[in-house]
Amino acid sequence: NIWYALRETGLLKYASSGWTIINTSNSGICSNYIRDIAFDKNNLLWCIYNYSSAGLSSFDGTTWTCYNTSNSNITSNSMHCIALEGDSVVWCANMFTGGINKFNTTTYLWTNYTTANSPIKSDGINAIFIDNDNTKYFSTTNGFSFFRYIYS
Repeated sequence: NIWYALRETGLLKYASSGWTIINTSNSGICSNYIRDIAFDKNNLLWCIYNYSSAGLSSFDGTTWTCYNTSNSNITSNSMHCIALEGDSVVWCANMFTGGINKFNTTTYLWTNYTTANSPIKSDGINAIFIDNDNTKYFSTTNGFSFFRYIYS
């Protein structure tokens, strides 16, 4: 399958049967305002949303699970970037405020990193990258930061 995030229309999925649009009118997807998507090693689809109250969601092929400020410790409902670490950790962040959110999908624990409790240079995050050694790199609105080992 091939998946595309459609910023205001939901998801576009291509399978052998053809193209399908997945949105709030025909599925349990949390919002049509999808910023980015990623698949983890367990083939779970992760979506981040902007301009909505959706935050982060996962899709196992049948069920959508939504994480937002009302039902989790995510710091914002409008996310800008996502990165996956191993088979059980999701990193996501907002470009303007809120810092970095780390979600352990095995323990269901959230950890939030801001300028107050970590070495990041700004709470506004533009991009997240995780290398093969699991070092996390963050492009912030005030410079470049990285986490190695202690924050894994």
